Amino acid sequence: MSGLYVSKLKRRALNALRIAEGTDDFDLAMFLIEQAIQLYIKAVYFELLGSKVRGSWH
Repeated sequence: MSGLYVSKLKRRALNALRIAEGTDDFDLAMFLIEQAIQLYIKAVYFELLGSKVRGSWH
């Protein structure tokens, strides 16, 4: 299950980057890049520590 979760997050991150590359709207591209980075960080975090990152940190 954990491998599937990591794969899904990384796939979503790459899809967001592909969409960002194809748009002419700078603001949308930056938003999608930020989302891609967050998804990829979540994937790596889960891969290394085995727990999901959700919500705020308090």
